Amino acid sequence: MKPSVWLAGLVLLAAFAFPEGVSLPKPPKPVPTPVHPEPIKPTTPPDAEIVRILVAATPAEKARIAGVYIGLKSVVQNDTEKLLATTEQTALAQERTLKLAIGNTPLKGKYEGLDKAIEAVFARKLGQELKRDDKEVAVVDDKIRAKIVEACDVIIASVQ
Repeated sequence: MKPSVWLAGLVLLAAFAFPEGVSLPKPPKPVPTPVHPEPIKPTTPPDAEIVRILVAATPAEKARIAGVYIGLKSVVQNDTEKLLATTEQTALAQERTLKLAIGNTPLKGKYEGLDKAIEAVFARKLGQELKRDDKEVAVVDDKIRAKIVEACDVIIASVQ
């Protein structure tokens, strides 16, 4: 038999097997995205020292710092298992967040005093410095957790 006869037989078999035809699912409709989305306006007043230090920073540098502190804020707000249970653990988280934001990046050393200004925001909001010292370790309750979130909000507002 010729190959064309085989091909015709397969087409005929497919026609009997799928009398309604074969249809592919329709692709989902695209979600409209605004061309120029409205930036989120911070509701917390910025820290003047952080604003002064970052006056010459590029939008990408500011976005990096804001993004890291948005992440810390989210972690603290959603810490339902109370993984950050003491001020010592919170201080360590803040230290690592600061290192992630500016530590081993091109920002390191570029903006003199930025690290101290960020730490000062946390110290002012918490009413005490978050030290990793056994004498000053306290349990992180909802009140302290809210103050940590407030400190993150101040930093985020200051870099935008």
